[in-house]
Amino acid sequence: MTASGSDLYADDTRASRVEDVPQSRGRLRVFGTIIVFGLAFTLVIAVVIGVSAYGGYRAGIDERRKNTIATSIDLSSGNPRLGLDDVDAACLDCDGVGDIQSQAQESQLPTGYSGEANVTDVVSQDEEVLGILFEDLVGAYGEQDWGPVVQHATHLRMKYPEFESAQVGGMLFVGLKNRGVQQIEEGVIELGIADLEQASEIGPLDAEARQHMNWASLYLVGMAFWELHWPTVIANLSLLHQTGPNFRDVAERLNEAYVYWGDALILDDAACDAEAEYSKALSLSKSSELISKHNDAEEACSLAQGEPTHVPDA
Repeated sequence: MTASGSDLYADDTRASRVEDVPQSRGRLRVFGTIIVFGLAFTLVIAVVIGVSAYGGYRAGIDERRKNTIATSIDLSSGNPRLGLDDVDAACLDCDGVGDIQSQAQESQLPTGYSGEANVTDVVSQDEEVLGILFEDLVGAYGEQDWGPVVQHATHLRMKYPEFESAQVGGMLFVGLKNRGVQQIEEGVIELGIADLEQASEIGPLDAEARQHMNWASLYLVGMAFWELHWPTVIANLSLLHQTGPNFRDVAERLNEAYVYWGDALILDDAACDAEAEYSKALSLSKSSELISKHNDAEEACSLAQGEPTHVPDA
């Protein structure tokens, strides 16, 4: 039987495909080999770069450690100084640090630095400031200007507690005591009491200062209860009037307190008690109005007690 043309063409095609198979496999093997070698080469390069970078990092750390130790400062003497005496014992892996000691020492001092005058200059400046402050204190004390005396002495004691402590403390005590008495007499009572209390912490107050302090305390308490509780006002101001009758306006204030308390008692139908308060007020100051109030209270008290009212003769 004779083969047809189509059969012959099919056979040639199959033969051609069979021959292409081994050629494709060979090309794949070559391409795979190239990829493997490329990856291996890339890995080697990465390792080399990593090792080099780590080495540079370690070198940088060592160099920074050397510089840090070499430029350390010892402030105990007041001058910059290298701290390299025990560097070998302190840092065993810092080779070569001791070799740069001389160069580093030369580079630490700024231009024009004397190396020895710094502490002396500071002490001299402090002594100069102390001298000025003390002179100001003594001058104010001599002029009996107690405000500046307290100011200068307080500043010296706070900032320079060991400088002439006995003299400064003594002048502060006198300044506080006299300023306290002065302020109380001028009406700045709270601040005056505060000065005297502070002075008493330094030393004992004299009789005059203690008296002013007691007077001021009585006056403050009395005025604190003004229009709130007249008996308390009267109790404090009357005691103050007995011991210090010329203290500020105590006589006038006590007179007013007696009258106000008498008025309150009249409203409370306590005419007899009111008459007693009006009588105390009259002992301090007389006025037609106060006399009228006293007489009215006296008459009301007599009526309340059933006593006949006194009728003057015609």
